[in-house]
Amino acid sequence: MREHAYIDSNIIILSHVSGEFYKIIFHSKILNNIDISRRGTMFPVSSTCMNIANRLTKLTCLTSTFSHNKLFSTSQCLMELRLRSRVRVIDNSPIGKAAATAGKPGKIMHIYNVAAVGRIGDKVMINIMGQKKKGYIVGCRQKQKTNVPRFDTNNVVLVEDSGTPTGTRIRHPLPSCLRHKKYGEKHSGEFTKILSIATKFV
Repeated sequence: MREHAYIDSNIIILSHVSGEFYKIIFHSKILNNIDISRRGTMFPVSSTCMNIANRLTKLTCLTSTFSHNKLFSTSQCLMELRLRSRVRVIDNSPIGKAAATAGKPGKIMHIYNVAAVGRIGDKVMINIMGQKKKGYIVGCRQKQKTNVPRFDTNNVVLVEDSGTPTGTRIRHPLPSCLRHKKYGEKHSGEFTKILSIATKFV
């Protein structure tokens, strides 16, 4: 069976030998060059028309693939904690609950280390609900060392300027490595207050 095309208004349906059908919208100038009396009839398709149709079909499939995967509008999320990274407050502080309810996670404004990359145990300043708050990173999506858990979200516990936790209870588990003495010595015992309101360690 030869390849044919069925012309109906501004849509040409191409029929291949395999029996698959493709709908391709041609430019109005191309349709004007086709005899109107032959619209709605079957006629042999020239090689030039078939080449145009094949190219348009591949372009349509490629465009639909990109549109489905949204590769052109979004990029792969980075697991490192840098400036403007989104974090989730896991304590029961009022501002943390308000941010979770409104669907507006906090964003890191400053990281208190030389590398400017946040890791578990680092102190950060975040912008949450239009306010500046300090906190400690207690969970990361980044790949961790052996025996250090990896979380689905980047978690933060808010603290006041005096080092006292803003909330009274931490609702999610904390990594057990935070109980190591190096974190307490690094932050002048502020981690002891955070560990005292934790409910579970992993």
